Amino acid sequence: MKIHEVEEQLGISKANIRFYEKQGLLCPERKENKYREYSDVDVQRLKAIVVLRKLGIPVQNIGKILNGELDFQTAIHENIAQLETQIEQLEGSLNLSRQIAQEQEAKLDADRYWDIIQ
Repeated sequence: MKIHEVEEQLGISKANIRFYEKQGLLCPERKENKYREYSDVDVQRLKAIVVLRKLGIPVQNIGKILNGELDFQTAIHENIAQLETQIEQLEGSLNLSRQIAQEQEAKLDADRYWDIIQ
């Protein structure tokens, strides 16, 4: 299967496919004309990569998961912890933004909000 066929089938860009190849996550066969030829195994691996990226798993961990160097459940639990931390940070940012909006500040009082953040 050619790269444009994979792009159409999975709905991801050629640039993303090439990025995953450059990261060593995907190694399609190259024909004599240097064109990439994606096997069914390559497409399945690419699907797994996309799913893991949608979960927020870092690219460096995806290779380890797919190569059996990192336990999938361990990676998922680490990911949950990271996502929960991000949610807490975003909730803090949202709450402070709401507070500033309610107070209808005309300009930023960095010292005041610095103290609140701390």
